[in-house]
Amino acid sequence: MITKTAFRYQQELNDLKAENTRLNSELLKEKESKKKLEAEIESYQVNTRCFRTSKNEF
Repeated sequence: MITKTAFRYQQELNDLKAENTRLNSELLKEKESKKKLEAEIESYQVNTRCFRTSKNEF
């Protein structure tokens, strides 16, 4: 009985570790995606400022 319980808990622990690994990987991908989007937004903001500046010069 104790052996079955220990085995069941060990299996549950292994499943949770695997899920944690998967979620950490997903989180890392989300962070990388967010960084790329933030860089893209910054680029658009710079382009907009340059456009406004050049427009005002004419």
